[in-house]
Amino acid sequence: MDSLNSMRVRETLAAIYADAALYDSGEIARATEALDREKQLPSDSELCYLFARARQPVSDRLGNLIYVLVRSSNSRCVFEFGTSHGAGTICLAAAVRDNGGGCVVTTEFDVEKIALAEANLGKAGLREFVEFRHGDALQTVKQENRSFDFVFLDGWQHRYSAILTLIEPKLMRGSLIVADDIFPELIPDYMSQVAGPEYTSVALDVGSKVVLSFRVGEAT
Repeated sequence: MDSLNSMRVRETLAAIYADAALYDSGEIARATEALDREKQLPSDSELCYLFARARQPVSDRLGNLIYVLVRSSNSRCVFEFGTSHGAGTICLAAAVRDNGGGCVVTTEFDVEKIALAEANLGKAGLREFVEFRHGDALQTVKQENRSFDFVFLDGWQHRYSAILTLIEPKLMRGSLIVADDIFPELIPDYMSQVAGPEYTSVALDVGSKVVLSFRVGEAT
């Protein structure tokens, strides 16, 4: 089974990408200009407001990569940080479905984006494989009692380290972590974590800078 290349999924992703191509460059430029005027890093809610109209979907190449990684690792329980309009979520859910079922837990601060992502998952025929969490992902992780075998970090990069720290006790040995939009000089704490003895990591370029990490250590 290859749900990622089904007509419903491809049409839904194509619509998301077309929407992003129409709006994202202007919206991201506007938000970035406003961010540059700030004297300190805004709060998550302020960042959410600044980038509310930006879609920022994963690229088609990255979507294919996370699908392949979830499939090849036979992952069934996935955690995603940063839903936006659901392009990455669709790729993850398609892989979980093709692995025989499971769940993608995805977090998003913007409630309007959750509604749009949920609609897109419905159009793609994958809604039943996704659980949406609205609000602060740091709180979401604390409230999760299950174990995860795949993590996709695609939200605010300065939160990656804190989220990984919180989710580590819930990771099974052999879990994979994919972190998107990596700028090592901006997130040295995260880079130090995944360079430690509990991980084997490799940097990739799939149109955006990605770090793929393999969890060597046991969950505590």
